[in-house]
Amino acid sequence: PAAPLVASGRAGFAVKTVTSSSTAAGQPTTITVTMRPNSPISGPQTITITNLVGVSIADGATLSGAGASLLTYGWSDATDTLTLTLLFPNTMPSDSDTVVTITGTNP
Repeated sequence: PAAPLVASGRAGFAVKTVTSSSTAAGQPTTITVTMRPNSPISGPQTITITNLVGVSIADGATLSGAGASLLTYGWSDATDTLTLTLLFPNTMPSDSDTVVTITGTNP
């Protein structure tokens, strides 16, 4: 399901989608996050994705995709929240999509 994306100190995103590859209980699922900010975002900056109910991401999971080298992640099972941190001195462009994936498990 789609979830809000919020970057601290920024107006928002022109593109912001979150999809999962599966909803089958006990099965792996790939979460894909696609985002394009309204204006470039320079790191360090935090992007919070909330309401990811129905998935669990294990410690040590790996971000992949074209935007993975720009970001690190944190996961909270308690709040169903994925936090992406744009690392300094990286910039997320506003003229193309940044896409990252991470694999979790459906409970």
